[in-house]
Amino acid sequence: MGKTITNRFGLTAVINGMTFRAQIIRDTNSRAFFQFYDKDAHVCTPDWSDSSLGPKFHVEVTDAKGTTYNPTNLTLMWNGTAVTFGNADANGIALNTDGVLDQGTVKKWTENSVTYFQIVKNIFTAGNDDNDQFYLTGQVRMQGGTMQTVRTETENVTVVKTASGGTSYYVHVEVTDIKTAGGTGTCVAHLFSSASGTEVPSGMSYQWYNMTGASADACTAQDGYSGVNQKTLTVPEGKVNGDELFRVDVTFNGNTYSGYGQMHDWSDPYFIALEETSNVTGHNFGSITEDETVTVRAYIVDKEGEAVSGSGLTPAFTLVDAGGSALTAGTGYTYNSSTNSVSLTYTQVIAAGGGVTGYVTAES
Repeated sequence: MGKTITNRFGLTAVINGMTFRAQIIRDTNSRAFFQFYDKDAHVCTPDWSDSSLGPKFHVEVTDAKGTTYNPTNLTLMWNGTAVTFGNADANGIALNTDGVLDQGTVKKWTENSVTYFQIVKNIFTAGNDDNDQFYLTGQVRMQGGTMQTVRTETENVTVVKTASGGTSYYVHVEVTDIKTAGGTGTCVAHLFSSASGTEVPSGMSYQWYNMTGASADACTAQDGYSGVNQKTLTVPEGKVNGDELFRVDVTFNGNTYSGYGQMHDWSDPYFIALEETSNVTGHNFGSITEDETVTVRAYIVDKEGEAVSGSGLTPAFTLVDAGGSALTAGTGYTYNSSTNSVSLTYTQVIAAGGGVTGYVTAES
């Protein structure tokens, strides 16, 4: 597959004057979408072939007014290709057929009118040791019975490469957005160890930051945050301009590991929309191939998805490499302030470890 460029960029399209947001929701206690891959022993940790460890997820759709919809006719798109499922068994469970994924990698079933998916095989091998990505499309029924199409944001399935005999660590940040009615949001830091594939239970210290591009401002209690040196950061709505990026530095055994999480404030009047283009025909969204340059442009939009001027907000980009370290404009990527866009070449993505994750925030 092509190398991953983006993750969690953008809003869904405006449909009949209403902005829909389709989110991939992992079930409570479900594992995050990443695996450690021992490139010497060719072993994945955690082992998703253990049915209790593979990520389980569904799609949740809300509109700009906070109304929740139950999507139907869901299609799972993996690395830009639709995943085909066979007939359901006596328990209502269907497995994917051979194609973009090995047969039986993902199972699908319906429970209480909600369609669930679970990864039940390991994703990464010697032949696939870079990030994968997926999204889902479906339909929701609007007032009057009209069926409208929705699409989730792209979700990375991340590989963290390790060497036999050593232990690597990975920080995953779980974000709860600020709802339409306002209030607070939360960011929760999880440090995982390649030795066990499970979360490190204790012995960590934390520091949270609010990011503006590559600039990091330490979150403080004086600014209204709580838990600035704890596992869970609580964020007041006044600190989120539509979309905001938070970084956590987790220190364990004398070493510091960083993770990022992007928060949306659905009570705000403005958000960020992203447009991804390429210099080649047939570009596969979210990936890059040899001799290709991908450009991501940011727009400030209102709740109806219309571009606005005079908002007082400017999009700010943060790009990190496959190991979670921030990239530098001019070397790691090209930033164009006149068009509010960033561009990356295939060579730059390879130099970043084969995967670049991008975040955009709205800064005043």
